[in-house]
Amino acid sequence: MILKTYVISHNRPQNTKWIIMRLWLEDITFVVWEWQERLYKMFWAKKVVGWYGLMEARNFALEDAFKNNAYCLQVSDDFTQWYENVIVDWKKKWKKIEIKKIVESVYKELSDSDYYFAWLSPTTNALNYTWKDVSNHNFVVWDFIMFKPNPLRFDENIRLKEDYDMTCQHLKEYWGVVRCNKYSINFKHYDNAGGAVEYRNTKLEQKTISQLKRKRWERIKDNPKRENEVILRYKK
Repeated sequence: MILKTYVISHNRPQNTKWIIMRLWLEDITFVVWEWQERLYKMFWAKKVVGWYGLMEARNFALEDAFKNNAYCLQVSDDFTQWYENVIVDWKKKWKKIEIKKIVESVYKELSDSDYYFAWLSPTTNALNYTWKDVSNHNFVVWDFIMFKPNPLRFDENIRLKEDYDMTCQHLKEYWGVVRCNKYSINFKHYDNAGGAVEYRNTKLEQKTISQLKRKRWERIKDNPKRENEVILRYKK
């Protein structure tokens, strides 16, 4: 398995030690805002690359991995626990699992498929697991994403909701993605300082939604139940 791992992080150097201890993966590169390189190295990070801008950082990770003909794994910097969905007495339940098993499973599913973009179930709500371990036309969230070499890149004009845009790109170009519904991860996100939380606001959310719609992603619709959110509907 040729895989390079990148933790995309902003203003959370204190999470570095925790991430390294929990991931237990080789060749981890922290891609951070350029003025924070020294801070991350103070918290155990051995490989740190300074960048400016979230999408630019994500694209750097893709380019760096692909030039070595390696798969690219990008992980958020605020995960708390990994889970596997199991069936017990005909009921869906989540049990804790080691990250290594998830990485190996996602890698195999992606390499065996005709697609280039993979992720996990978006929440630990067991209702997400529809008795299919893998689905190919569902939304892929950016918290734990894996790519095999391909020419598609993140749109650097977008500052939020890049996961929707990248999913739409892959659905259009390759007619599918690999979502491993059997696994999920918990993240802190909105109640965690740092990251996109520092600049996320209603104005930017609405601007991003308008950008997605201007790209004519017909699959993107307003979420009628959640303000500043969208939903993705797949149409073949």
